[in-house]
Amino acid sequence: LDGEDVAQQREDMEVLADPSSTRRRRGAFFATALFNTRTRRKYPVPDGAGWCPGDELALCHFTDAVLDGKVPPHIRSKSRVPVVSSAPPGALELIGSTLSVELLGLVAQGQAEVLLLLYAPWCSHSLNFLPLWHSLAASIAAAGATPGGKSERGVLRLAQMNAARNEHPELPPVKQFPTLLLCLPANRSGVDTSQGGEPVRFVLYTGAATIAAMLSWIAEHAATSPPLLGVEGLR
Repeated sequence: LDGEDVAQQREDMEVLADPSSTRRRRGAFFATALFNTRTRRKYPVPDGAGWCPGDELALCHFTDAVLDGKVPPHIRSKSRVPVVSSAPPGALELIGSTLSVELLGLVAQGQAEVLLLLYAPWCSHSLNFLPLWHSLAASIAAAGATPGGKSERGVLRLAQMNAARNEHPELPPVKQFPTLLLCLPANRSGVDTSQGGEPVRFVLYTGAATIAAMLSWIAEHAATSPPLLGVEGLR
């Protein structure tokens, strides 16, 4: 939220606190949450509490706490990894609650670099991209590095997550489906993480939907990219 958003939000809270406001309705209970449209983060009232008209001061305090960064966002996550997955062989299917251990932790410790696909199963663009995603995994394997295995240059893993049902606070906001990210150790780019900086950096793919373009992008940014010689479309 920028300064104008914060000022408007607090002005709205003052309206709600006005005893003469026609928006007051006694005897009602409202589930309460703030939603940041820029970061796509939702901030519900802690412990499932809501708001009753007549308790506007508490609502104002909650709003101030969110704007001051004192309330953590709600993170969506399915309770279990889907039994049936569309992931290519060797790739991981993640959910929000497993992303820290199976992706971010490995990357931050320099044990792997991860190519992450964020998709939505109801999105036609995501469905149309899946065959290309499988072909990319096959091309990486053919070039000498399995999607989840080791090559002479390290470990390159492939993973995917249904971002319509799962999220994580360290991931960048998802603005479209599908979204393809390279997850890399921040310290390899000269970023000092000793003072609390983010240990993982994300590189967003914005190129053409072709195997050659994606492999070239991986080779440009990832230290663990497979060799490109012999891959169709590349010389």
